[in-house]
Amino acid sequence: MPSPRILRRALFGLLTPPVAILDDVPEDRRPALRIVSRPGAFGPAPRPGPRCVAQRLVLLSYNLQRTYREATVLRSLVEAIEETAPDLLLLQEVPRDLWQHPRLAAIFDPLDLFYAPFHQVERPRGAFRHPEYGQLTASRFPLKNPQVVELPTVTRAGLGRGHVLKRIALLAELPMADGRVLRLAHVHHEPFVWPRGRTPQHAAVLERLPRRDDAVDLCAGDFNASRGVLHEPGLEPWWQEGFEAALPAAGRRDNVDNALVRGHRKLEARRLRRSGSDHPPVLARVEL
Repeated sequence: MPSPRILRRALFGLLTPPVAILDDVPEDRRPALRIVSRPGAFGPAPRPGPRCVAQRLVLLSYNLQRTYREATVLRSLVEAIEETAPDLLLLQEVPRDLWQHPRLAAIFDPLDLFYAPFHQVERPRGAFRHPEYGQLTASRFPLKNPQVVELPTVTRAGLGRGHVLKRIALLAELPMADGRVLRLAHVHHEPFVWPRGRTPQHAAVLERLPRRDDAVDLCAGDFNASRGVLHEPGLEPWWQEGFEAALPAAGRRDNVDNALVRGHRKLEARRLRRSGSDHPPVLARVEL
C-alpha cells in the first residue's frame, strides 16, 4: 500500500501543468554513473561468457517498487530470473547495492552491471529505507559506452525535503555477431503527470537513437503510460521512426512496461504474473 506521502505526490503531479519545467537539482546531487562492473566484481571470476549478441535476445524488465516488501520482491525476482534466463535484465526502483544481497550476488556476479540513481534520500527511514533508488541494467554480454541521460523534469517533486528525484535513461551498446550494434535505452518515466506531460521525456530518449542501418534499437522499461503504451501521445514519433511495441494495449496496470524495437526480424513478449511490484514484469524475445 503506497504511503500517504506518495499518494499526495500523485495528486500534486496530476494537478501540475503537463509542461517541462526548469530543473532544481543541486549540482552535487545530479544522477551519475555509480557502477559499471565487470564479471567477477563481487566474487571469483566466472567462466568467460558470450562476447556478442547472436540471433536471439531475451529481455526481462521488472520494477521492484523500491522493495517495500523486500522478502516478497527478492523471492519473486529470483524466481523470474531462474524461470526466464534473460540475456538482458532491466530493473527499476532498485535500492543501491541490491545486487550484492546474499540472495542475488551469485546471479549478478557473472553479469555486466550499469547503475545510476534517480531518487536520492537524505535521511533513509520509513517507506524509503535506502539512500538511493535507481535503474540497473544487467547483461550477459559486454555493455559498451554506458551513459546516463537526464530526462526533462515534467512535474515538481512532491516528497518533501531530503528527497532529490531526477528521471533518467541508461544507454549502452552491445556488439552483435553480424557486425551490427544493439543500442539499448533503459527508461523509467514520470508516473505522476498527465499522459502528454511525458512527451519531453519520450523525445529526449528518441533523440539519442537516430536511425542507423548498422544498428538494432531497443528501448524498454517502465514507461508509466496512463492509457497504455500504445496510446501514449508522446510515443507517436517512435512509431513514425519505425519502432514496434512488443505488447499490445491492455489495462492501465498491465501496460506500463513494454519494449520498443527497430531493425529486428521478429518480436514477441508476455507479461509475467509475479508479486513484488504494482504491475507485471515484461519478458520479451527479439529475433535479430
